[in-house]
Amino acid sequence: MANSAWYDDDGLLEALVKQTLASQDSAPRVTDCETLHELARGGQGIVYTAIQRSTHRPVAVKVLRDALEPTSTDRRRFEREVDLAARLRHPNIVTIHASGQTDDGRPF
Repeated sequence: MANSAWYDDDGLLEALVKQTLASQDSAPRVTDCETLHELARGGQGIVYTAIQRSTHRPVAVKVLRDALEPTSTDRRRFEREVDLAARLRHPNIVTIHASGQTDDGRPF
């Protein structure tokens, strides 16, 4: 077969999936943050590194992915994660400094 299709070629399929994900999830605008760079992504969200303008400190910003239309259940799950993490105090657990919505309406 000279021209393999994505369903015949695992490498091509992986490349197409990566390209699609990268094009759909551009760095969001977060009011108090600048210089967002993607750090990691998972099934629910994307984590960016940034500088918080008000404190000039480096921070990580987790944003709900927009690759698929988030349901109200997705939003509630994300907001519950924020609420639970904000209550925890331990040197090995992330500290929540702020939460809200990006300029395009995604929770962070």
